[in-house]
Amino acid sequence: MSAKEVEFELNVKIKNPNRFGFNIHKSEFDIKFSDMEIGKAHIEKKVHINANSEIAHSFIISADLSKIVGGGIVGVLMLLQNKKATVNIKGEIVAGKLFYKKKFPVDFNQSISIGK
Repeated sequence: MSAKEVEFELNVKIKNPNRFGFNIHKSEFDIKFSDMEIGKAHIEKKVHINANSEIAHSFIISADLSKIVGGGIVGVLMLLQNKKATVNIKGEIVAGKLFYKKKFPVDFNQSISIGK
């Protein structure tokens, strides 16, 4: 987390029982941090899911903090005043193979501790 952006690393276990692999494409999400809208976030790069696999994949999601109330460092300080916070990521993941793509809904909530 910095004054300009926040970056999350999500480790998600994905089970693909199919005999073909697919890709998770760049996708966009709405981010809330302790019930405060902080804007849009994006999966930065495409991730390939192998056929007949069950592996944890790491996704890097970044968001622009200029959308926070107060903007910049003032907004970040408002968020950091508590030792615990809740992160909500809501949107759709775009997955597919070749020319076929499908959207899957995402509604992820996680409590995190801030600082030491």
